Amino acid sequence: MMRAASLVCLVLAASFTAARCSLETSDSNTVSNPHKAAVLDGPRRYGAPPLKQPHRSAKLEEQPISGGVHKGETYQRKLKAANEDKKEKKDEQSNKEQMVNAKPPVASHKQTSDFHVLPVVPIRESKNRKSPTVTELNVADNIKLTNGTTFGTTFGTTFGREIAAAASPQMLDRTGWTVVADSSQAGFPASNLIDSSTASFWHSQYDPQQNLPHTFVIDMKALASIQGLTYLPRQDASFNGNVGQHSVELSSDGATWSQVATGTYADDKTLKQTTFPLSSARYVRFTALTEAGGRGSWATAADINLIDGTSSVSLTITVDSEETTAYAGQGSNAIDGNIGTIWHTRFSGATPIPAHPHTAVIDLAATYGISKLTYTPRQDGSPNGNIGLYSIDTSLDGTAWTNVVQGTFPDNNAVKVVDFAATPARYVRLTAQSEAGGRGPWTTAAEFSVGFATLPVPSPTLDRTGWTVVADSSQAGFPASNLIDSSTATIWHSQYDPQQNLPHNFVIDLKALASFNGLTYLPRQDASFNGNVGQHSIELSTDGTTWSQVAAGTYADDKTLKQTTFPLSSARYVRFTALTEAGGRGSWATAADINLIDATSSVNFDITVDSEETTAYAGQGSNAIDGNTGTIWHTRFSGATPIPAHPHSAVIDMNAMYGVSALSYTPRQDGGLNGNIGQHSIDTSLDGTIWTNVARGAFRDDNTVKVVKFATQSARYVRLTALSEAGNRGPWTTAAEIGITFTTPFMPPTAGLGQWGITIDFPIVPVAAVLLPATGKMLTWSSYTNDNFGGDSGITVTSTYDPATGTVSQRTVTNTGHDMFCPGLNLDSTGRAIVTGGDNSQQTSIYDPVQDAWLTGPVLNIPRGYQASTAMSDGRTFMIGGSWSGGQGGKIGEVLNAAGTVWTTLPGCPVTPMLTADVQGVYRSDNHGWLFGWKDGWVFQAGPSKAMNWYNPSGNSGTGFTSVAGMRGSDGDAMNGNAVMYDAVAGLILTLGGAPNYVDSDATANANIIQLGAPGVAPTVTGVNPMWNARAFANAVVLPDGKVFVTGGQTYAAPFSDDRSVFEPELWDPVTRSFTRLPLQAIPRNYHSVALLMTDATVFSGGGGLCGACDTNHFDGQVYRPPYLFNIDGSAATRPTILSLAPAAVRVGGTVTITADQPITTFSLIRYGSATHTVDTDQRRIALAPAGGSITIPADSGVAIPGYWMVFALNAAGTPSLAKTILITAT
Repeated sequence: MMRAASLVCLVLAASFTAARCSLETSDSNTVSNPHKAAVLDGPRRYGAPPLKQPHRSAKLEEQPISGGVHKGETYQRKLKAANEDKKEKKDEQSNKEQMVNAKPPVASHKQTSDFHVLPVVPIRESKNRKSPTVTELNVADNIKLTNGTTFGTTFGTTFGREIAAAASPQMLDRTGWTVVADSSQAGFPASNLIDSSTASFWHSQYDPQQNLPHTFVIDMKALASIQGLTYLPRQDASFNGNVGQHSVELSSDGATWSQVATGTYADDKTLKQTTFPLSSARYVRFTALTEAGGRGSWATAADINLIDGTSSVSLTITVDSEETTAYAGQGSNAIDGNIGTIWHTRFSGATPIPAHPHTAVIDLAATYGISKLTYTPRQDGSPNGNIGLYSIDTSLDGTAWTNVVQGTFPDNNAVKVVDFAATPARYVRLTAQSEAGGRGPWTTAAEFSVGFATLPVPSPTLDRTGWTVVADSSQAGFPASNLIDSSTATIWHSQYDPQQNLPHNFVIDLKALASFNGLTYLPRQDASFNGNVGQHSIELSTDGTTWSQVAAGTYADDKTLKQTTFPLSSARYVRFTALTEAGGRGSWATAADINLIDATSSVNFDITVDSEETTAYAGQGSNAIDGNTGTIWHTRFSGATPIPAHPHSAVIDMNAMYGVSALSYTPRQDGGLNGNIGQHSIDTSLDGTIWTNVARGAFRDDNTVKVVKFATQSARYVRLTALSEAGNRGPWTTAAEIGITFTTPFMPPTAGLGQWGITIDFPIVPVAAVLLPATGKMLTWSSYTNDNFGGDSGITVTSTYDPATGTVSQRTVTNTGHDMFCPGLNLDSTGRAIVTGGDNSQQTSIYDPVQDAWLTGPVLNIPRGYQASTAMSDGRTFMIGGSWSGGQGGKIGEVLNAAGTVWTTLPGCPVTPMLTADVQGVYRSDNHGWLFGWKDGWVFQAGPSKAMNWYNPSGNSGTGFTSVAGMRGSDGDAMNGNAVMYDAVAGLILTLGGAPNYVDSDATANANIIQLGAPGVAPTVTGVNPMWNARAFANAVVLPDGKVFVTGGQTYAAPFSDDRSVFEPELWDPVTRSFTRLPLQAIPRNYHSVALLMTDATVFSGGGGLCGACDTNHFDGQVYRPPYLFNIDGSAATRPTILSLAPAAVRVGGTVTITADQPITTFSLIRYGSATHTVDTDQRRIALAPAGGSITIPADSGVAIPGYWMVFALNAAGTPSLAKTILITAT
């Protein structure tokens, strides 16, 4: 998890005046600031006194980023090192031949090369699987490669061929930096990489040799703004270890990494420069994947440095008015870096004095991703000109403007920071609509600053050529054709003169079937928000008559591009229905642009072949998926005999589950026929182990493209097996290209397996979720913004989903001063959500579902983030751990009184016994504890550490007591695994999956049953059959019938990645103690995903991501309908109905009378749940048999934890009713 904000802030200016104004603009003036901008992580804070000469221009200098003063040492080679170098050369020469010939049969088409651009505008990697070319996005600016080629601006990193840099970029100061390598030869340490000497170099270990890949990690000791890296190969006579293929990754915390560049360097001694998007990071990881000349398994480098991310930025400002006669209040003061000067609109001279509005336009000189503007009012004691009402607009060209935010600043001299969704812009305009105190027509500013952000990479979209669109309603001048005209300046507007009421819809005709898995909606980009779509529905059709809904939800009321993802589908028609206007301003709908997401362009293929010719001919297997029919895969025909005989196979790994319905085979196109496939077989697989044959046959012996269609299969792997050569010319096989056709994934019958519902759009990434007892609605939240996290803003963006109506609403919480990202979370005995720590690591926020209000709770004694908390049997809340935020280590237990007013530390409840052996230490090892409130006020900790423990917050006279509870059987540490109390009466807990380490670690499929007895006594642990899939970051939910639903996760723990996602849920049966595989979900659910049982006995699964400019943000969810809701033929089962339940509140041990419309065999009580980061400490199930029309609540409040519970009635078929709600109290 990255701790710091992902924004890179560029301080534009500051001012501070000694003069006061009695009156307070006139001509527009544009002034250039020649000084470089200072880089800070967040708003700049000034500690120096005001300048004595406030009108003197101040130079804005580059600020050092790194901390400390220690310089890296320079290594002087000694005689011993010279002798080692001789051995190195000998070893390298002896290994050269075998290294050249030892090429693996597994290859990937994703290998590309670097090219260099002037460090002005970031560009992105093309996701086209067939060609690693630059992708244009047609925004205003262009960038020019140093060879003169011009491309349209794009958002991200592009990989292509290497081009020499035109000019030396500005480098960061490396003072205080440290570097650690995975391998270093004695005498050639990693410190040589940053010692400023080109004569010394780092060398990976070669005596004894350690094989590629090799990595080193640079720690800059503080966040820095960077946009590239330079690599200088060794400068002596040898080329050994020159890096070829490589990867560059960045991190703010050294734990979570984002790849920003990859490619291949030339095998020479010139300085190499790799450019990537403007980024904020503390750590840089460089991985050498190959040696450029194939001489051996080594890596070397003489020097590594990083390119200053803002060194090339020059700024100008244009203001509508400035005072230059009676006072030096020119606009340039707002970007001069001097807080002793101010911009002041004209207040002297001819009348009338210019009135509001007043504007300041900042020109960044190039297009960047921006997401923040900071306004510092004058600091001289006078409030005159303080901005009140304001609006902020951005533009690519200075002509067409997009409003990104509006609001009102308070009338004081505090720095104001305005966050908004990341948007590409060259120009930023602040418009002052009023003076905050109503004192006059003037405007003043001491400083403006802009925060940069890496822009999200837009998903590839379909070609819209030939498409048509028809709307149910269009205002004259705003036709539906504007939706697909590729112009963001035009819009479709439903008719408003005369007005036609919502809902409004439009239908797009693609003119042919196409494969796609999502839709993008761009709101109007002018100054108005009228018609922004809120609630919406998306339907697909192959014939324009029969429609299937694939998504629904609510969009946020802003101007950012919205993306809705749904299962990969094949359709010709798309119907989009606007159900509400996002801001409730009227009965209209508008849109600037609609497109469909290409379902296959982002698919990254890998291929594994049984044999390939790489010595006499470049016939490697990767040629079959490189998009070039001029290259071929050729099985080996040279070298040692015998030559490999048929059968030959090529296995394509799509790296995710897709629906596949055809395979295309393109024979070699060079005029030869050798190796043409004759008899063949095609198989598919979900896991690469178990295969299903889908087609067999024989291809004719020519060079035409062959297409084999088969029944749609859900698969990750497709295997083509060549059983013979079409002309019997030899034992070889060749292929120019092998392709896959995608379609809607095959869904198993719902009978016995359940069914997934439509996609539900949220305006945020739902990272935390609470099911609300008062309404059955689901409250979710992200962080200070809808798609990212970082810092301690005191703001949380929330959304509430109402399953009864399908609506999703949004609210921003500011009154508690709490950014509730990565908190502790549980429901207390009154049904209130207790949210603790996280980004604001000492805050407590309490959500009251009855009042629908957020309340400020007591301050924590120990700052925390990623802690675990749980309700106790006496109504209190216990909390422990949480070193992700607020400092590392020592996060002992705390307890919150039942009233929710005071936190008390528990020295007798140390966190040390529950630490895992995570490689990142306590920063991770005390995260996300698996806690269960139990009898007599005790709390059981089941994981994720393999060591289990009991905590008694009341022990030792209220200071706490801890006792060990043994090991969790043979299971190891299980970071980001799951634990579910599926039978509270029997004390039974199911534990699932997890990984030894929080990140970069293989998950397990382990499953265990823990049975609790008396508190403080070691429980019984029994291993059971493992899951079908290893999982970390999965979610697990107990169902009314006692089964446990497991969904999402990945087989290799990698936050903010959807690689190795598990799309296949599983259902665990407590009777058979085994898992059943279920229908695939449409969208990956990994890190930051949630799942909860709903009151209708379905399961909500959603979220994942929250990483800003990444492609793994999932603003959506899906609802799974378990098998018990269907008859054996797949039809809907008849559900029981609870007719009455009384009383609605009952003490433990009390009796509840229930009537139903049909015979009931079991009542199932499940506590309302909350979930974040795979942990739900609230959910637990109590099964009760009816007795004469009533049930008796267990008498122990450690079993029936006080709080709100759902009551389900199950009939003989196991079908549950809709839930009724009861409150169980301890007294």
